[in-house]
Amino acid sequence: MKGYAKGTPIHLTVNEWYKARQLAQTYRLYVVWDPPNENPQLIRIQNPAMKLDHAKREVVASRFFEIPAEAVIVTGERV
Repeated sequence: MKGYAKGTPIHLTVNEWYKARQLAQTYRLYVVWDPPNENPQLIRIQNPAMKLDHAKREVVASRFFEIPAEAVIVTGERV
């Protein structure tokens, strides 16, 4: 189940998408629009991998290492 503000795109993880493809007709996606409001709207989509394949867009996030500034200052030498 995914909760989002109405009208915003929903996000499925790669694992969720693959599981939806694997389970096909037995997989259901539930989306709750505006969950904190008094009138949330529940949407159910059976077999979302088939029905939403045309609309999906893969988003590839970059993977990186973050090093705190303090570690740079302590470890590095001033030039």
